[in-house]
Amino acid sequence: MEFVTNFFSGLDPTSILIGAVFSALIGLWLDFFIKQPKLQRNGSGSGGTPFKQNRLTFTNKVGWFGINLPESRILGLPIHPSFRKGLTFYKHPARDCRAILYLKSTGESVGHLWWDTHGNEVDDKVTIESGKNASLMLFCRKSDDERYFVYQPTSRQDKTPKVPDENTHFLGEQEFTLRVNYSHSRKYEETIRIERKYNGLLYFKTKNGSSLF
Repeated sequence: MEFVTNFFSGLDPTSILIGAVFSALIGLWLDFFIKQPKLQRNGSGSGGTPFKQNRLTFTNKVGWFGINLPESRILGLPIHPSFRKGLTFYKHPARDCRAILYLKSTGESVGHLWWDTHGNEVDDKVTIESGKNASLMLFCRKSDDERYFVYQPTSRQDKTPKVPDENTHFLGEQEFTLRVNYSHSRKYEETIRIERKYNGLLYFKTKNGSSLF
């Protein structure tokens, strides 16, 4: 205790002021940069009747700060195991998440997308809290029709798909760019493909895998 008292009594007011300003700036930097939201896609799927639909699940990733050392091996022999030590923390909410789908070949926008919020309701904009998920609807088609279209709901309170005009339907293989804008200037992008396999069936393909469409 005496050492601490002597240490601070030996500092002049200018040094104390500089230290306080520096600490405040570090605190602001940590809050602004490290706690910024980061959307991460952690799932996808297809299904449904009488409409087949596909969707992606996004999470606002929880932050982590610490040491993360991978396992080391030489000639297949383990030298030391992986080591991870640190703290997790909640990031700021990912606000105003809006998704747009583009045709990759032309860059043309083919539609704004909708989030499955809760119950029978959907919304074109959501806020995702740190550590929470949200489900994004992409394509839809009738079970007896190979033509597909960008999902649009009947209304915000009724997520039953609304079948658009014929000229907005797609047939066969296509490649799209998905962009999710959130929290002002932040964004998430991914390539989405609709492919036809050797068995003649359509598949919804993302960077993490594919599912029958």
